[in-house]
Amino acid sequence: MSQSYITTPLPLDIPNSILFEDREDVCMNAMVDISDAGWDKHERKFSVTFLRARSQISLLREEIMHFALNTKRAVSIDELLDVKARESRTIEEFPSFVKYDDADLENRKQEVHVLYWKLLMRLEHLLNVFFIERLLMKRGHTRSELLSVSFDMVTYTLPFWTHQDALLPLRGDCEWLIMAFGVPGGGILCQELLMPTLHNDPRITRSSLIQKLSLLVGFLDWIKPTAPNGDLCGKCKSIIKHVLDQALNAPAAGYENAPGAAFDWDFTTQVDFDFDLLDTFGWTRSEPTLSQQTNA
Repeated sequence: MSQSYITTPLPLDIPNSILFEDREDVCMNAMVDISDAGWDKHERKFSVTFLRARSQISLLREEIMHFALNTKRAVSIDELLDVKARESRTIEEFPSFVKYDDADLENRKQEVHVLYWKLLMRLEHLLNVFFIERLLMKRGHTRSELLSVSFDMVTYTLPFWTHQDALLPLRGDCEWLIMAFGVPGGGILCQELLMPTLHNDPRITRSSLIQKLSLLVGFLDWIKPTAPNGDLCGKCKSIIKHVLDQALNAPAAGYENAPGAAFDWDFTTQVDFDFDLLDTFGWTRSEPTLSQQTNA
């Protein structure tokens, strides 16, 4: 149900032990420890904390999906920039232990479930920004920020495969995580590898794109064909391998002059929401051949 028809507010950052108390004064006293943003002032970890954080991101995503699917009126750039700013403010207000840090993966004292939620919150946030940037791109914005967000989405999806020692109990979540976050971002990276654009992110080079996509292929190959989304993972793996083969076997040239037309895919239609909101590279379409002509 849309939030437009919901009156129940988000749960406050209060432990269940307080909520189940019969005495009203106990709950009132607990309210003193709640900030104006609804979070515990002492940044204690409660079961509701991560659920509250994910709910806030979900409510913003609903707005973004409304913008993307609205057929009654055109969505303005200002509206998109406003929801993007609110997305950033929402993340900034999260308790510090909810925010992912790159050092968390190497911290052996980090609880597995906390590490999982940190990574998931980062990915959910990036996916919101990803959608916003795609909508902004349709309205004339450059692909620079979309490319950076896509690079991050792949980067923060890969630890579920590359750091299995730290995330082993979450083995069963890998299938949906890679399809929800890794593959959409990987589609944008494939486009960039074949059709380089001007951008201002120093991390994104021809070498780094090949490295990320190669790891993504390894992750997809690790997913068993019988697993949920196993057939889609196999198809995506095959396409990315073709992209890497084309990029690596192409005639030597500067990155800025890398030929994208040689692969003969019609990229002009791939950034639209013409098939699915996560469809950045035609993963579920029939695999094109190198000799196939575009319709552009």
